[in-house]
Amino acid sequence: MAQLPVVAVCTLIALVLATTWRRYRARMVLLDRIPTVGHSGFFSSYISAYKFLKHGAAIVQEGCDKIPLMDKWIVIISNVDMIEDFYRASESQLSLQEAFRATFHADLVLGKQPGQDPYHVGVIQGTLTRNIGAKFPEIYDELLAAFNDELPPTDGQFAHYQIITIRRRAQS
Repeated sequence: MAQLPVVAVCTLIALVLATTWRRYRARMVLLDRIPTVGHSGFFSSYISAYKFLKHGAAIVQEGCDKIPLMDKWIVIISNVDMIEDFYRASESQLSLQEAFRATFHADLVLGKQPGQDPYHVGVIQGTLTRNIGAKFPEIYDELLAAFNDELPPTDGQFAHYQIITIRRRAQS
């Protein structure tokens, strides 16, 4: 009778491991075509992720196309065909906003509002981009004045600035 709980626990552990392995393989099947620098196994990818944290520049210099991180993979497109495929992809396939949100944890940094009402994307892609050449001298003067007001030049010493104040001024 004492063996029944042991068998049940072992079965449960085997089921959890099988489910985890299946989810891992389903996710990795999309990335298997891309050459990897370092390990790409279930546990060994964590070794490569740790190495990337310590020696990221050296790994990228190897010509890496797929970089493991602790919680995701970063895919770098570097040849002409991949770049052309990237440009042909629709917003539903490759979302710059979603990539930015995931990479920089934008919901935590900027709050949820910019992601819920992305009006600024249309303004930047349309009106601002078309008229930026004509307005560039004014924009440049305003940026220069804002930096001189909020971040005055120092004598080479480290200076502390209140970023929240600067951000609020830039928003108004």
